[in-house]
Amino acid sequence: MIDRMTKYSFILLSGDEEKFLSDLQESGVVDITRSSVPVDEHTAALFSKAQEKSEEISRIETGRDPVLTGLDRRIAENEKKAADVQVWGSWDRARLDALGLPLHFYKASPKAWDPSWKERWAIQEVAADKKNIRFVVVGDNEGFPLKETPAPAMNLSEIEAQTASLKAEREAHATALEGRKKDLPALKANLAKVRSELSRALAGAAGEKAAEDKLTVFVGFVPDDEVPAFDKALPGLDAFAMKEEATVEDQPPIRLRNNRFVKMFEVLTDMYGRPVYNEFDPTPYLSIFFLLFFAMCMGDAGYGIA
Repeated sequence: MIDRMTKYSFILLSGDEEKFLSDLQESGVVDITRSSVPVDEHTAALFSKAQEKSEEISRIETGRDPVLTGLDRRIAENEKKAADVQVWGSWDRARLDALGLPLHFYKASPKAWDPSWKERWAIQEVAADKKNIRFVVVGDNEGFPLKETPAPAMNLSEIEAQTASLKAEREAHATALEGRKKDLPALKANLAKVRSELSRALAGAAGEKAAEDKLTVFVGFVPDDEVPAFDKALPGLDAFAMKEEATVEDQPPIRLRNNRFVKMFEVLTDMYGRPVYNEFDPTPYLSIFFLLFFAMCMGDAGYGIA
């Protein structure tokens, strides 16, 4: 049988082709063709609008956008900071500042730790485990034999408060993004209208333009059974994509899909030429008649030898 194909048109600014093709490798797209289309201000504006609408719909459908991604990153960073600062505990920054004495943070392995340091410097042990002893030198630390550890910019309670605020902000933004799903039908209808206008504008584009005023159009085909997986990868491609069912006029590539037995006879089909997209695959019939023809030849050969 002949695989049904879905046609994808990828539109991007000229100059970005190599990166796009690199991202497109092993994506399941077959038979890619390229063309350059001159554009005017109206076509360029339609292209930008279509990109914006497509990205907006994608953000709403996936429930992800740059703001949410940024908040997730900041929350993860804060949680890492909390894990690093947790050993130092929480302290009242205002009261410590009121003392007017600088704090110097250190850590040392149990083997490197020297209890006699307490006789020369004002040391307060904070935490200890098998790997490190963490302590603070209050006031003058001149001549201390270890390298000072950078002081935490915030203590544990301050980091936890900031993280809680970020999580509340993230939840509010995610809820707002979820609430926009009711707008999807109108947004998709608007995108379809813009795509139609863009297609007409590209089809009618003509005239000499400078290189920076051109769009590159790639056309490729994806087998229907691979479309869901390819659609998931589309947001990662830096191009605006339009999808439609392939027709005979599009001259899609002919890919045959047969079982292991019939597949052995596809070479016979190729000898005579693969069928047109809207025709049927003759390979299963060729496989049967070829076996019968071969059996008749062998029978005649055997009869002749006898």
